[in-house]
Amino acid sequence: MHISNRYLARMAGVGATGFIGLILSLDQASAGAFAIREQSTVSQGSSYSNAATCGTGKSISHMFFNPAAVTCSESKSVTESSNSLILPKSEVTTNAAGTNPFTLGLGDPGDIAIDAVVGSSFGATRLTDNIYVGLGISAPYGLRTKADNPHAGIFYGATSEALSVNLTPTVGFNWGDKFSFGAGLQMQYLDVRLTNAIPGLPGVPPAAVGTVELNAEDWGFGFTLGAMFRPFEGTEIGIGYRSRIGHDLNGALRGPLGFFAGNPFLAPVALTNAGGLAAETEVTTPDVVTISLSQKVTDQVTLSASYEWTNWSVFDTFAVTSPQTPTGLTGITLPFEYVDGHFFSVGGEYQYNEKLAVRAGIGYELSPIEDDTRAIRLPDNDRLWLSAGGTYDPTEYLSISGAYSFLTAFDTPIEINAANGNPVFNASAFAGNYSGDVDANVHIFSVSAKVKLDKVPFLKGLFDNGKKGIF
Repeated sequence: MHISNRYLARMAGVGATGFIGLILSLDQASAGAFAIREQSTVSQGSSYSNAATCGTGKSISHMFFNPAAVTCSESKSVTESSNSLILPKSEVTTNAAGTNPFTLGLGDPGDIAIDAVVGSSFGATRLTDNIYVGLGISAPYGLRTKADNPHAGIFYGATSEALSVNLTPTVGFNWGDKFSFGAGLQMQYLDVRLTNAIPGLPGVPPAAVGTVELNAEDWGFGFTLGAMFRPFEGTEIGIGYRSRIGHDLNGALRGPLGFFAGNPFLAPVALTNAGGLAAETEVTTPDVVTISLSQKVTDQVTLSASYEWTNWSVFDTFAVTSPQTPTGLTGITLPFEYVDGHFFSVGGEYQYNEKLAVRAGIGYELSPIEDDTRAIRLPDNDRLWLSAGGTYDPTEYLSISGAYSFLTAFDTPIEINAANGNPVFNASAFAGNYSGDVDANVHIFSVSAKVKLDKVPFLKGLFDNGKKGIF
């Protein structure tokens, strides 16, 4: 975010913490920008190379990528929940050359990443031979970062947090054996909190003595569409679409009196800001298309491949306004200027026996954040995915899956200056230039449980076709 006066540097980046069911999710983004891909343990094991198909695992968690996966249910009623432990590292080191000498002595931002637990849950019920209904609960976007305080780039980011929850009621339909279709409604809650340090007094080297905070929230709505096609025995093609969602974020802007008095847009309300200034901004989360192919090669071996496109170019620059200022203006913007993201993956599964399947995959992601738009809050870059996992069926009604992924980025510079046109650059002499390097990788451990409710002994009566059944 950029506050256009000499007292405040730009604030950029968004993050997320999510509460999914009974699972506390302090989300550390592990897909491009601040997207979270950890929605399906089964698909993670092959680096999401089968995300838009049912695959041999028949996972309804693939509803996140393709709502037609609600028809993957092999019984009358199924639930599936995933939990992921994300252990990220994002060590930011300051380069003396290219960094404002007034802030250089404040040190490095350090490891800004925070360990997290992410959860998602899905349920599906077959109403007739061809019609299915389901519900997904997930956190599609998220990031929580916190830099050491103070640090040499403190005016370009301190803490980034948000709360993200997506509820997606879904309906699916099978048209014969070859086609499946699905559609759903996205109900998305987003709560964003950004903090940024400001200088003390004009003419005095900044010492990060003040803080400005933006906190805002909103419910937004969108939809999902998807289809699966099985042209030949053992061949499955899936395509899923999640729409963009617009959010009218409403909340408060808080800061010390000096910050308001020094901003020409906010000065008229400087003395009435004890509880924070009402703030509004409109942001749009991107639409996503996922295409997957699964091919059974032998009775035991299945290969898969996926491509995902994310329309991050809609995430450009957003203005922050206030109904409490005389003009409605605040002089503040949220500049991101992302480009579209792309993810490619291939993988395979081996059915070792009737109860055990193992899988592995490799993926590569082209980040929507480029060298000239990278900021301290979210120093994302292209990354390599290496994954392995498996599923074990101890009973006819229970499947337990596990997965591990290692993600690594490559040379990741941060250059915030006027010369490269980085949108977060603040020309203020106090903020000045910032230059740094990022050493980043992520370890992800996931586990999930799928329960076929109509196969559970003490629940079977509820799903009988006779008069006693209620489903």
